[in-house]
Amino acid sequence: MLAPPWHPLSSIFRFTKNTLTKEYYLEATLVKIKYLAIMCLLSNMAKADIHPVYFPKATVVCGCGNSFTVGATREKIEVEICSKCHPFYTGEEKLIDTAGKVEKFKARRAKAAAAPKKLKKVRVRKPQESVVKKIK
Repeated sequence: MLAPPWHPLSSIFRFTKNTLTKEYYLEATLVKIKYLAIMCLLSNMAKADIHPVYFPKATVVCGCGNSFTVGATREKIEVEICSKCHPFYTGEEKLIDTAGKVEKFKARRAKAAAAPKKLKKVRVRKPQESVVKKIK
């Protein structure tokens, strides 16, 4: 990796392992790593004045009356259902099969298994008649 010539550490970036002593090479490598780490941190920093206000103790209020605190970008959040009243979490989950689709499917499978299987007809091709051109 080469640094631009105007960079203060450009001389360190140009050296290779073959042209340096072991100690100087290790020191130069550490300087490279520190420089790259700093550049990565600086390039990933958040931009100022574009992020919403963060509330570390935002209150979530459920329709059932339960409330708890979370971190969010709103100070108060109202939800219709939470883990205290959701049927999946409370164990009151019910599978409702109003149309009887499962029973219909099982009945079709039983009927298909009881019915004799139809043999497929084997298609036999007709022999092609030779085409004779009549010459006049």
